[in-house]
Amino acid sequence: MVRGPGTLDGRPYAESGREVYDGQGGIVLTYSVSAECIGAMVYPDGQKATSFISPDGSRFTYTIKAAPGSKGRALSGMEIRVAP
Repeated sequence: MVRGPGTLDGRPYAESGREVYDGQGGIVLTYSVSAECIGAMVYPDGQKATSFISPDGSRFTYTIKAAPGSKGRALSGMEIRVAP
């Protein structure tokens, strides 16, 4: 489970939900994490996210850019793992 406050197009935004990463780069998106704890994610619709992940995996900050060809939007914030 995750919860995440942030901003969407400069306005306050919050979300909560469940994301399950399998440790092999699979979820409903494709992701990778570098040795420096920088994550890169690509969603099925083409949106791209960049994140910094804490070394223990308990939280991360992110920025998501809109898919190519869609209305320009940006979402940023922080998520906290609330369940293993």
